[in-house]
Amino acid sequence: MIQKTKFAVILVAFSLFFTCFTNASPFELTSRVIGAVGCISFKEHNHEYSDCVVGEIHICELKLDTCKVTGQFNQGFKEGCKYEYQVEGCDKKEIPCGMICAPGTLAFEFYVKAKLHEYFGRHVKIYENGKCIAEACIDKV
Repeated sequence: MIQKTKFAVILVAFSLFFTCFTNASPFELTSRVIGAVGCISFKEHNHEYSDCVVGEIHICELKLDTCKVTGQFNQGFKEGCKYEYQVEGCDKKEIPCGMICAPGTLAFEFYVKAKLHEYFGRHVKIYENGKCIAEACIDKV
């Protein structure tokens, strides 16, 4: 009987050690909810920029560090130009020329490693040949 109790105590101690020191807890330690959704709307003409980019991007957090990004632009893109986008605080990334279908883009969908709650309130800029042509904020839905 003492041997069974000793084994149970060792098993519980090992389990607590493993859970505490390897962060293998099944409980999320932050207060955010998986499934958060963000939206970036390029709807109104901003007189600060010469071109009028119209479209929307939706971001949905699927897992703790994975987000699904979907969207489409309907206006503001021309064939033969180099387009890039930049999220505030991140590097510029090129929009593939195969996605440009003037006057907009094809619908797109991709996945990124990110925690969406860290990006709410940041701005996204669209560049045409190095010149900023549109800017919008990532809003929480």
